[in-house]
Amino acid sequence: MANPTEIVTTLQSTRGAVAGGDPATRRFFRDFLILALAIGGTLLLSKRQALTGDEPRYFMFARSFIEHGRFVMTLPQWQHLYRATTGLEAASLPVGYHDVALLNGVYLPAVLAPVSLAGLAALRLATLLAGLLGLACLLGLARRTGSGGAAWVATLVAGLSIPLLPYLHIFYMETFLFALLCAAWWRLQTPTRNTLGDVVTGCLLLALPFVHLRAAVVAVVLYGLLLWQVCMRGQWLRAAALVALAAAALAVLVTANLSIYGTVTGPVNTARPPLPSEWFGVLSMQLFNVRHGLLAFAPVWLLGYAGLVAGALRGSRLARQGLVLAAIAAVTGVGVNPGECWPARFWVLSIPMLAVGLCLWWQMARTRLPRILALSLIAFTLLNSYAFLKHPNDLLENRQSGTTYQAWFDKVGHLDFGLPLPVETDDPIDRTAATTLAIGSLLFVAFAIAAPVRGPAWTTGCFLLLLAALDAAHVRLVPPAQYRVEARPDRLTLVMQQPMAAGYVQLGRPWLPLFGPPQWPRFDVEADGALGQSRHFEAARNVVPVSCKDGIRSVTIATRSAIDLADAAHYRMRLYRSQSMIWRTVGWLRDRC
Repeated sequence: MANPTEIVTTLQSTRGAVAGGDPATRRFFRDFLILALAIGGTLLLSKRQALTGDEPRYFMFARSFIEHGRFVMTLPQWQHLYRATTGLEAASLPVGYHDVALLNGVYLPAVLAPVSLAGLAALRLATLLAGLLGLACLLGLARRTGSGGAAWVATLVAGLSIPLLPYLHIFYMETFLFALLCAAWWRLQTPTRNTLGDVVTGCLLLALPFVHLRAAVVAVVLYGLLLWQVCMRGQWLRAAALVALAAAALAVLVTANLSIYGTVTGPVNTARPPLPSEWFGVLSMQLFNVRHGLLAFAPVWLLGYAGLVAGALRGSRLARQGLVLAAIAAVTGVGVNPGECWPARFWVLSIPMLAVGLCLWWQMARTRLPRILALSLIAFTLLNSYAFLKHPNDLLENRQSGTTYQAWFDKVGHLDFGLPLPVETDDPIDRTAATTLAIGSLLFVAFAIAAPVRGPAWTTGCFLLLLAALDAAHVRLVPPAQYRVEARPDRLTLVMQQPMAAGYVQLGRPWLPLFGPPQWPRFDVEADGALGQSRHFEAARNVVPVSCKDGIRSVTIATRSAIDLADAAHYRMRLYRSQSMIWRTVGWLRDRC
């Protein structure tokens, strides 16, 4: 337990820090102000994000708790609050899966309930402040690698890119998880703390599962590191006190979950972590799917993973911790179905580790070619950030195809990165696409691990893989005069004037709500080759990739679901011809018709 001398010393150091005498504290607040101007100012000047997904429930929990003493309002009360907030009418409570309103965590909304009296904007501002504090802690953590410039690069990229950027200014739990993890991990890098300092670090970690149970395993690992540090100093009484603190927090969490939700696990719903047998399939889909994929919108984080591995191989203690935490965050924090939200929501928990990895990689990449590689990935990532800041709600519509990437294609042409990306469905086409992209990314990371120190050949390998990705996205829109469309409600046929080796058929509205779990409407697709052969397969998306070794003469799409194909084609009917050099020259990659 803390003795009076330690407490007096802590209070004196705190008073000195507030007075500005502590250089570390001055630097922390200077960093916070710079980040607030650079990132907070950018967000506050951007367009407002829609109130959607889980945010209405979190808002309701907080406001209902402070006003009515319960977490769920009556429908008239919610309609009044929703109308006052958005100017729109609400037909029902903000329910989720199985029409359940009490679907998410209520503990942080209860803590911030007084703030909710000032409205949704106040809760969003509190989220932004938490995120900026987390970024300031992340900057301090990244400085532990030894390079202040690299730390600033990694921190600014983290704050201005997907996935953290969209969640910095909406009342989701992701930003609070990020901030708590950054603060606790940063404090753990200074093992010579007093009792009060260890208790504060422990409380930060114990708060993680209360904010969201998704972070529980990461919290347990870091709490174990805290106990190990205390034991290595021979402070057994303090270690016993920290164990008792953790046991008390666990008892409170279990009791509260049983009381509120009726289960030990609390608000764990369909967005569950994958089983070990599902790790590769689920993680590859969540890395690349067109709606929620981390690397689909922010490929710079490939260098984050590469930096963690490279740093760990070179003996960096921080890199080794980050690599373990990144692996745990992926397999325990990335759910099967993120639902209605901005991209890569479940990967926010991984960003502190990936930012440290990016910092390490940037620091090791001292020559021109690796820096050009990093800047290329950063530039592509920030293009998606620009798309978000300009039209933030457009990213919500990437359900069946990449509407933001398609907007780029409509303006510039030549490249549509959304077409090759998989949709989060269970059909073989999308699973194969996710697997292929995952294997390519593993090769990229392997090259990137060696690129900073093994010479230009390894960096060239990274560039060749990026060129292959660009080649896969190279398409040309086929003019309607070059194909004939025969449309009925249950059947759509396209007949080409000239056979094509590979392409994509796009029809209907990309935000079709019919395409969603647990019901996946099926399309029966038949591709007829130029030599008279045909190929049959199923698809569960409104962008259907087709290819044939001998060239495609016609494509027929049929459905038995409640989708009017004639109406879908009337809204949008596009045929893309793949201009990929790889697809055109390597015939065995194309399907046999």
